[in-house]
Formats: sequence, C-alpha cells, structure tokens
Amino acid sequence: MSLATITDHVARTLANLPSRFSASARLRALVSILATECQVLEDTLWDLIADRMLSTAAGVQLDAYGELVGQPRLGGFTDDEYRALISVRIQANRTSGEAETVIDIISKLVGVNARYRQKGQANYSMEWEVPVGISAAMVTCINDLWPVITGAGISWSAVEGTTGAFRFDSGPGFDVGKLGRRIDV
Repeated sequence: MSLATITDHVARTLANLPSRFSASARLRALVSILATECQVLEDTLWDLIADRMLSTAAGVQLDAYGELVGQPRLGGFTDDEYRALISVRIQANRTSGEAETVIDIISKLVGVNARYRQKGQANYSMEWEVPVGISAAMVTCINDLWPVITGAGISWSAVEGTTGAFRFDSGPGFDVGKLGRRIDV
C-alpha cells in the first residue's frame, strides 16, 4: 500500500452524497465547507511530509537528520553538501567494513575515485588525487567516519595528492609539484 495525496476532496465528497440529499443546496454548501477544510488539512500535512524528506529538507530539518544519524554539521557546509554527507553517513552506519563499501564512501566524500591498497592482514590505505585539496571540515568528517566504516582492529591510512603532486616520473629525476598530505592525522 502506498500513500497518495488526494487533491479533490470537495468533488469526491459531493459525488458520494446520497441522491436524496444531492439536490439540497444548503447541504451541498455545508459539505463543501467541511470538505474544503479537509483539503486544507491534507495539503498542509503533505507539505510537512515533503519538507522533512532528506531530499528536500533544509536548515533545521536537515540538522535534525544529521543528529539522528550521528553526523554533526561542521562549519562551512551548504545544505546540499550536508545532505550528501548525511547520505554517506547513512551508508557508513550500515556497512560492515567491506572494501568495496569503504572505497565507495571515501570516493563520495572526496569527489573522485579513491584507490584502495591492502597492506597486510589488518591494514589498508586509501589514496586519491584532487585538483584542490579537500576542506578541513571534510578532513574532520573523513576522520570521524573512518572508525565507523573500518572493522575493529584494522588500521588504515589515507593520503591525498593534488593534481601535479610530487612523484617519480618515467624520465630521469623527479616531477615537480606539491607533496601529498596525510589525512589520517
């Protein structure tokens, strides 16, 4: 069963009047007034429901979602960014630490495909390269989420490189550019 809004309470109510009352103008007017109030109530309730869906919530309603799933709104996030962060947090809360899910979550947070490298039995690292480094607030979010998406007793590390970061190249010498930075500190 799915819920659907009814937009024509007055017409439906008048159509359901018994035939012996349908000719009474006063009764039709009274029924129309009552049905109009029902329509206003239903429209208001549907607006409340729609305004509080994660996809349409804003401001305080969005903060309530964040509190519910354990994702505080750190400084600098717009409603759209925070909504995406809450969606990622919901996914993180439901994971069991599978590598594919960890990759997906971190990739969504940093906005590019992250690389996962297994480093022994209980250790892995994540790496990604972005044009501009991620914000300090996002670094905090990532560090807060990592214990949630990683199983107990498993260590991890994360390195962010920016486009043109310092690395070995195919020719003699080193490339030029900025160094990557560790995120897990």
